[in-house]
Amino acid sequence: MPYVRNGQFERPTVSAGNGFSTFVAGQSFDGWKVLQGSVDIVGASFWEPGDGAQSLDLNGTTRGIVRTKFETQIGATYELKFLAAGSASPLVTDSDLSVFVGKRASGRNDFLLPGSPSNGDMDWQEKTITFTATREKTKFFFSGDGDSGANGPALDAVRVELVTPAPASVATDWSL
Repeated sequence: MPYVRNGQFERPTVSAGNGFSTFVAGQSFDGWKVLQGSVDIVGASFWEPGDGAQSLDLNGTTRGIVRTKFETQIGATYELKFLAAGSASPLVTDSDLSVFVGKRASGRNDFLLPGSPSNGDMDWQEKTITFTATREKTKFFFSGDGDSGANGPALDAVRVELVTPAPASVATDWSL
């Protein structure tokens, strides 16, 4: 299954000392752009990643919104898959995660994630969204929890799988 660019959030590498690196609105990191608020790339020294050595906290100091894009075939059906976990903070009982496929106003998918037991046991869950591509590049937006300050959902292992190829176009010569 192809990951979207840097879908495991392995770049840039987080220093073990701090455990995370914060990115704010307007900043980008290897295939992703922060559109609102802030996000943290979090290393294994801070909490258990879902896959690989790092993951993304969608609430840095406030709710963050990030965007990435993936090349698609118009008319083909895909599955966007990712790992998600609720905050491990004892101050939060659950975390809201919103995912938009395509235009932000449409294609919205909401997930309510239970709080994780601890930073060492994030209780990662695989989530899947099926969509049909309407453009040659499809944008994906992930939004953290607007109600929980710095204690939002975590994201990892973002990937896209082709389910059904685009229908073959039929060339017709109407000039006969």
